[in-house]
Amino acid sequence: MQVLLLSRHRKFSSHMFFGESRKSMVRNTQQRKAINNALVKSGRPLSVNEILALAQNEINTLGIATVYRNLKALQEEGQISQVDLPGQAPRWEVTASHHHHFLCRTCDKLYEIHACPDNIRQLLPEGYNLEEAYILLLGQCNDCIKMAKTGTNQDFIHLRV
Repeated sequence: MQVLLLSRHRKFSSHMFFGESRKSMVRNTQQRKAINNALVKSGRPLSVNEILALAQNEINTLGIATVYRNLKALQEEGQISQVDLPGQAPRWEVTASHHHHFLCRTCDKLYEIHACPDNIRQLLPEGYNLEEAYILLLGQCNDCIKMAKTGTNQDFIHLRV
């Protein structure tokens, strides 16, 4: 086991860090693991409150400031990406290849869509060049459709893991 001496009073083992260079080393804490697990297990972009609630299943004392701090570090490392929607708080997702999103207007959950229209360039006016496309589909997710059909009350936050 390699041990890194970073201060006169405290030793850190190399398995406590992510990254390859000393400059990119970030402590691999239990809090960070819980936050990362929440994002990976959910399979969809999450708000900070959803991340906090899911991560608190592993560490019940986890606070919102710790979540924000770790989200910033994970984003700087390229492990997660921030998803910005007009008029909404940012959400975070595990960094993936190009994709689009579906937003449920009932429960406000955001889902990834791994499909892209083939003929999107045909929508451009003549002579225009498409550099990037982002498509946001809006509607109702399967869970909310089922709840509406059964008359189930949805005044609670349902977190899917």
